[in-house]
Amino acid sequence: MKNYLLPIMLWLTLTGSSVAGGFINLAGEIRLPSLNSWHLGNDTLDYPFQLVRLEPPAELLIFKSIIAPVDAVLSNDELKRSVEKVVDDVILGLPEASLLTSTGYFETYRTSFVIEFISTDSISHVPLYHRLNAILYRHPDGHQLLFTLWAKTDTKDYPTVADELKLIQSGFIYTGPQEASVFLTNRRPYWYGVGLLIIIAGLLYAFRQRTRASKTRLSISSGTNFWRCDCGQLNRSEHKSCGQCGEPRRFRHVGNDNVS
Repeated sequence: MKNYLLPIMLWLTLTGSSVAGGFINLAGEIRLPSLNSWHLGNDTLDYPFQLVRLEPPAELLIFKSIIAPVDAVLSNDELKRSVEKVVDDVILGLPEASLLTSTGYFETYRTSFVIEFISTDSISHVPLYHRLNAILYRHPDGHQLLFTLWAKTDTKDYPTVADELKLIQSGFIYTGPQEASVFLTNRRPYWYGVGLLIIIAGLLYAFRQRTRASKTRLSISSGTNFWRCDCGQLNRSEHKSCGQCGEPRRFRHVGNDNVS
């Protein structure tokens, strides 16, 4: 683990062109930078929250998980071992998965890790670039809070969206109740990181299900409509075929919206 580098340098680099003005506040407890090119999905009242970028397309989901005191991560070394288990048991189980980077960051009041890896979508066979940023806090009630910001995009598009993704993830702040120290040190480690492993495995399943669900709809504040292909790609309403897999749009009626 190494000291967490302040995100302000990246913020200053991008402020001139991509910041919409301030921050997005969600669930009354989290805050992250607001960028012109990223928009909130329909579900804005509870986790998981969805941020999408249309061109080039990218998606970021924000999950919140609770780690019970008995399963809590107790130290940086324990977190490192937990992350290694996540990589071996979860990440590398994806189709054609390959780990690119795994980096830990420590601040006294929180700790985090970033995993970058590639995989292949099992339906569309498109190579995907993932950037998973998990941030751990300790609540005054004794449990730990794990916020997971899981982003994906087509591998060829990642260089275009990389700086924006890093800005959003590094600028994440939890504003709710939290202890000054993320770790407890008054008990002997037992099942190190088992809670973390279970949570990440569950989030992986939720991530795949949500991004593939063709019924997921998005309405941007401008009123523009979008449709999602069966492969998971988000497309503008005027596009008649999917920009990722090439499949033609299949219309269906959902409530009062002509969204497929």
